[in-house]
Amino acid sequence: HDLPDGIAGMKMPFGTIIEYDEKGKVIWYWKSISYFKGSDLIYYNNPDNSPVIDAHENAFFFDEQAGTIYVSFKDLSRIIKLKYPEGNVLKVYGEIYKPGVPEKGNGLFCFQHSCKRSSQGYMYLFNNNDCRRPHSPGIVMMEELSSQQDNLKKVWEYECPVDEMYKEKMLQKYIKQGTSRGGNVIELPDQSLFISLCTPYSNLSIVNRDKEILWNAVAEKWNLDEKKWEMAPQYRASIIYNRKELEKLI
Repeated sequence: HDLPDGIAGMKMPFGTIIEYDEKGKVIWYWKSISYFKGSDLIYYNNPDNSPVIDAHENAFFFDEQAGTIYVSFKDLSRIIKLKYPEGNVLKVYGEIYKPGVPEKGNGLFCFQHSCKRSSQGYMYLFNNNDCRRPHSPGIVMMEELSSQQDNLKKVWEYECPVDEMYKEKMLQKYIKQGTSRGGNVIELPDQSLFISLCTPYSNLSIVNRDKEILWNAVAEKWNLDEKKWEMAPQYRASIIYNRKELEKLI
């Protein structure tokens, strides 16, 4: 492709997924630049009109049984599905950019983190939801369709409850830094979900498929200057849900 003004010669952050054997030797890798070269990325327009394009990877999930890898690109609101070990792209989930056409979003998720595949075969992710403020972040679970026109169908969604006064206060504090950051979701053996909210929030919770909160906690830190506990914004927390996993970690 001929590159638009301001793009040619520009340095951009890309990522690499690397597989090592037990001796630390690289046995497989995939570079995202191989996908983005010649892709529709050159038509992407930043909301702030900045020529800088951030195509960094912020999450990936390896479905070893299916031989596929899901790779998430937060700032592009895109997830791609790879064939392992061939490395070719099977599916592209998110908006496809076109020359002269303003960005409009994909209508399902934006600035996502933590893309995974559920026990029922659905793709699910933590939806930072920055494009729909003042809506809270949440979880979206989607069925992958064979149609190229409509390749995802939302089957379940959960909007995380947050304290409105705290939400407004923290958004004002972090709005200068751009979008929210982080967030995580992990399906547990009983199909409930462990959710770690993104910065600027600090909630950790477990929610079942009926959207009932089974457990909830607020991470806090001690403010030495003011001598009081205050909420500690989270980036990405995980859960160790049984003794076997704990011993594996140790």
